[in-house]
Amino acid sequence: MHTEPRCQVPRATIDLANAANWCRVRGVPCLSRPLFAPGRIACLERPGCRCIHAPRSRRNDLAKKTRALSNGTSKLIEHIVSSFVAPLAVAAFIALLAWALGRQLLTLRGEDPLLRESARLVVGLAVIGTGLFGLGVVGWLRPLPLLLAAIGLAAIALAPIAFGRRTDRSSVKTPRRPAAWLIALGGAGSAVLALYPATAFDVTLYHLPYVRAFADAGSLVVVPQLRYPIFPQLLELLAVPLYLVAGETATSLLSTLGLLAVAAGLLGLLRRSRAGYFAAALWLGSPLAMRLGGQLMVEITLTAFIFFGLVGVWRLLRVNVPQSNDEATARRDWAILAGVCLGAAAACKYLGLFFLAVPPLLLLGRRGRSALPWLVLCALLVAGPWYARLTIVTGNPVFPFFESVFGTSIYSQEEAPVTVQFKTPDEAIEEGTDLPAMVASLVLGGRRASRAPPFNPWLLVGAFAALALRPTRSQVVFGLPLVLYALIWPFLPRDPRFLLPVLPWLAIVGGAAFDRLVPAARMRPQPTRVDRSTVLIALGLLLPGLLYGILLVWRLGPTPLDDRAQQRYRTIHLPGYPTLQVWRQLDASDAGRIYLLGRENLQYFGDGQAVGDHFGPLPARRVIDALRTPCHLADLLRAQQIEYLLVAGYRSTDGFEPCLEPLEAPPPDTLWRVPDRSPGDMIGR
Repeated sequence: MHTEPRCQVPRATIDLANAANWCRVRGVPCLSRPLFAPGRIACLERPGCRCIHAPRSRRNDLAKKTRALSNGTSKLIEHIVSSFVAPLAVAAFIALLAWALGRQLLTLRGEDPLLRESARLVVGLAVIGTGLFGLGVVGWLRPLPLLLAAIGLAAIALAPIAFGRRTDRSSVKTPRRPAAWLIALGGAGSAVLALYPATAFDVTLYHLPYVRAFADAGSLVVVPQLRYPIFPQLLELLAVPLYLVAGETATSLLSTLGLLAVAAGLLGLLRRSRAGYFAAALWLGSPLAMRLGGQLMVEITLTAFIFFGLVGVWRLLRVNVPQSNDEATARRDWAILAGVCLGAAAACKYLGLFFLAVPPLLLLGRRGRSALPWLVLCALLVAGPWYARLTIVTGNPVFPFFESVFGTSIYSQEEAPVTVQFKTPDEAIEEGTDLPAMVASLVLGGRRASRAPPFNPWLLVGAFAALALRPTRSQVVFGLPLVLYALIWPFLPRDPRFLLPVLPWLAIVGGAAFDRLVPAARMRPQPTRVDRSTVLIALGLLLPGLLYGILLVWRLGPTPLDDRAQQRYRTIHLPGYPTLQVWRQLDASDAGRIYLLGRENLQYFGDGQAVGDHFGPLPARRVIDALRTPCHLADLLRAQQIEYLLVAGYRSTDGFEPCLEPLEAPPPDTLWRVPDRSPGDMIGR
């Protein structure tokens, strides 16, 4: 009688190595490669070996469940730290460092604490950006040099705070808790939206590609495949340390800092009066400001620099000619604030040049002439390096504009779409006749407003109320930036974002109008409390932004934590992204260059291999003209060493074969491979 070799593993044995050793000791070699499953040991490689069912171990099942739960919890904690804690912590550290640097530059004694500390924060950001420019020029935008620079700056800026006496206490008694609640409630929506993956058009078109290019190269580089290869890039340079430490999500929090700084500045500028609360609520309650405050867009940061720069100019006009050291220090502080902030605005965007050039002209009088050298010096130190770089690299300090003066290039703005072109005087006059429709589109949003979120509708009510009532002297003064900006706005593209720099001043005018319209509660004035009617009205003015943020978060869904969830989020909210992923999976090491026709905003996800825009060596217009002759199109792409072509779904690709090889891709977009040779050349061979 033949006895079949077998091995019975005891119940206590739950490890593969122990199971194999158990059978080997007993002379049964059939467990040379065991498979261990719950309650079973399978013997392989010998036909005479039979699988023996061993009893299940409850202790084994409990241990497995415990390990699975522990692994899942640890992964969840890791995702939360990387997606939420790390970006918020890095942004908080940058804000603290910027505030500490600004504290060393500005005294601003006797001012409202909110205005003083927010001004210090904004000035510190400009100083950090200027320091990063120096590191970028020498190629030190690397983790180690940035860490050493951060430690050195922290030691210089925070040591006097930790070991020195506090001498900047304000004698102004103002309510603190309502102001903090208003700022926190208004900025919560932007902070939450900043934690979502970037999908905004301009963010992935050139803002984040700039940041990645600077971080990868470790220096300030020219990126020729982007719409603007070189530009004033202070905001993107400020985002490099956040990108290196916490990824792309942390960079959006820079705009959130600017949004909150403007709100605090509005409250402090008006001494936290009823008009101050109303103005801050009008600013934070604007859906456009709230949405841009959660993205790496230049407009919010630009607005913050312009606002505090104009505040400095306005205070210089109010301060008397210095008769004592305190008055001289105050004038110097306001001049530094104006110069640094207006220079930083020009270093963020060319639009800041207008605010750098026009308002200081008001200081040519007797009252402001003594502060003008400080203002000009600070502005040159902040903005000068950027325009010197532009002049050295391109020969045009405002590249790629004013080509009739500085010469043309392959990035000529004549190829720009109509929606982003500047207007001629005739076009500005023609479109000015349709002013009511444009104002309505800004409040309601829609196609005329470039599908951007609307403004706060209460702003329009406040503006009409200010005009209907007899404007006060303060309303006329605070409305002066609106009048100055009206000189150039007709020539700018019809995009609501170009009105954002004057939105805080419009909020001040509207807040003062609501203060006059709604009578205050009759009660004994208390300097440290806010009456209930002020709180309720401020919440009503804040409501449009809150509702927009809640609806937007509900539509976007939960914040994606891991990489798979982020990929799924981009697939849903970013047209063309699934097709680009097909190209990325063709060859992980080198998929070849790809041209994005109609999907130029996906360049950030192309790892430096994606090209295609209205400007550059191969502008989109030439590719569109060649769509009817696919073989000529293939020759154009081969001449630029482009191996793949992604075509947006709204363009026809009939007749592309055999000049281009189709690849399987999710509809509606199509993906094509450019052959090494044209079909005629291959037939000739």
